[in-house]
Amino acid sequence: MATAKKLPSGSWTCRVYSHTETVDGKEKSVYQRFTAPTKKEAEFRAAEYALNKTRRRNPANLTVKEAISGYIDAKRNILSPSTIVGYVSLEKRAFSEIDITIAKLNNDILQRYFNKMSTQVSPKTLRNMSGLLSASIYYYAPDFVYRVSLPAKRSSEIEIPEADEIKMLMDAAKGYRILLPVMLASGMGLRRSEISGLTVGDVNKKKKTLSINSAVVQSENKEWVTKGTKTNSGKRTLSIPEYIYPTILDATKDKSKEDSLTGMTPSAISSAYNRLLESSGVTRYNFHSLRHYYASMMLANNVPSKYAVRRMGHATDDMLKRVYQHIMSEKDIEVTDVINEYLNNAFGGDKSYR
Repeated sequence: MATAKKLPSGSWTCRVYSHTETVDGKEKSVYQRFTAPTKKEAEFRAAEYALNKTRRRNPANLTVKEAISGYIDAKRNILSPSTIVGYVSLEKRAFSEIDITIAKLNNDILQRYFNKMSTQVSPKTLRNMSGLLSASIYYYAPDFVYRVSLPAKRSSEIEIPEADEIKMLMDAAKGYRILLPVMLASGMGLRRSEISGLTVGDVNKKKKTLSINSAVVQSENKEWVTKGTKTNSGKRTLSIPEYIYPTILDATKDKSKEDSLTGMTPSAISSAYNRLLESSGVTRYNFHSLRHYYASMMLANNVPSKYAVRRMGHATDDMLKRVYQHIMSEKDIEVTDVINEYLNNAFGGDKSYR
């Protein structure tokens, strides 16, 4: 182990071999230096560096936690800040029971772990955990064949506001900033993060269109940051409905192109929306339900899936099929009446089969 030396300043320094570089045709050893107030701390930091350096040369010596931490660090500037926040949260509260080296890990250990965790967390959380773990292992040990079985996702019925409830919300929101977010979510299908990411420059007054180019999400430091849309397909330009356009125009007044259109963060939108629900008397649908309304409205009016997908900002129609294909109750009643009327005319009339 390297020994620390005392500096004239009173601090201690310790250097560890890092790697060899070729300079002007000659090999040169490069060292990493660690300075600390005490000899013990300087030597500890140097030893820790040397240990991690050895592990990096042989990824199989990394523990599961170290692999996950390393994977997150490697992807920190690539993935969405909100994705990183989710990964860090999982890293902190999971995987401690299998924090062994990758070399000792096998699918039997993984399956037993996920079997146990399935009684403690939801299927969705379990899949998120598995996704992070498999990506981390593959990053350091690409030859590891990851195979685990997970419980099926729970299908839950999504309640969607009706048109008259949307009108009630908009009526109650008149004169308040929350009116525009409600309109953009229910009338144009925008996500909450996309609404916060809109700028005045995204409004084309000549064509009466709105471009969605960015989203506002929360970073690890709990700060709101602007990033690209959730997917490449999230970038889209939509025609603004006539009933929404005046409200958008009002929001652009006395602002520069770089200014926020709504002036609201995602949390501010949620807080204002919750107050709106209380004052309007509408059932407590969450804000994202307004987007559900927009998607279901398109499907109920026979808008082809490929157009609905583009307007919603999805990459494929998978999400539309899995989540949004819930016909609204008023459309369900209409379809039921048509079916019953046909059957009654075909087989009913004055006849009785009793």
